[in-house]
Amino acid sequence: MDQEKTAIRLDFKPLQIIVPKEREELYAAFKKAFQLANGIINNPKADMAKKFEAMTYIALLGRVMFGALKDVRLDEIIAKLEKMAEEN
Repeated sequence: MDQEKTAIRLDFKPLQIIVPKEREELYAAFKKAFQLANGIINNPKADMAKKFEAMTYIALLGRVMFGALKDVRLDEIIAKLEKMAEEN
């Protein structure tokens, strides 16, 4: 039985976001987290489990941004993504 390899590639198109001065730090933190996750997903050396974990963090970030999750700390997500990125 032949098994085909399936490639997964996620590319996020840049958006222009106008950020009020008092929210610039929060915006920078979200941007960093999304860039870290995208780097892991597109890293050919990262295994599929790490890529799926990074995708999960992207979903969490989206939920945090829209207020669906109140008990998740952005700095904790960034720390986990940084650790994942360093491991590859």
